[in-house]
Amino acid sequence: MALTLLIFILILLVACAAALVLALYLIPIEIAGTVGYHTTPHAEMCSRWGPVAGEVVPGEPLEIRVLLFGRRVYSRRISVEEKAPAEEKEKIDAERQAAAEEKKRALPTEMLGTFVRAWPYLKRPIVTALRSLRVEYLASDARLGFGNPAVTGEVYGWYWALKGILWPLENVRLNMEPAFSERVIEGDASLCIAIQHPLRIMLAGAWALTRKPVRDLIRMGVSQ
Repeated sequence: MALTLLIFILILLVACAAALVLALYLIPIEIAGTVGYHTTPHAEMCSRWGPVAGEVVPGEPLEIRVLLFGRRVYSRRISVEEKAPAEEKEKIDAERQAAAEEKKRALPTEMLGTFVRAWPYLKRPIVTALRSLRVEYLASDARLGFGNPAVTGEVYGWYWALKGILWPLENVRLNMEPAFSERVIEGDASLCIAIQHPLRIMLAGAWALTRKPVRDLIRMGVSQ
């Protein structure tokens, strides 16, 4: 009985691992962001993988959310303007300065040499990541005016030229309303990028980390 239960648990674990690997290969990671300006600037960022999503809402305080099937399961607010007492701040600054003096900073030539040695191994994960990127959508809706009709008209002409170039792409939507008689900048822009077959990138990155020049470059960057 115990042996049967153990075998069943092992089969279940293998099946879960296989399902996770298959999901990492088939389900893309989507990264979306929105920036805008209406009286005050605002921005939002969201990353989604299947039913799991994470959102970052800038502001004071900064809010981080984790969602599962669209339902919020975790939320945390982080104050980004919280100031430490003066004595504590001076102590932290002194410790940072001492640590910076103790660290041996690599010369630019050393960093460049390490990068050149690591590049043959870095090229594979970088190329794999670039080939996996796909623009899901790019949209903007803006109202622009520069207080000068000539300048506003020139920018509007550039906008139409860019829109004509991107017109064949169905997932790109650009709108602009010129304001010739006033100075105004307001609107929103959204971009969503999908990383297809993330497992390929993970494997390529893991392969690169097995190479000593890549580890040396990372170690050198961390020490800076």
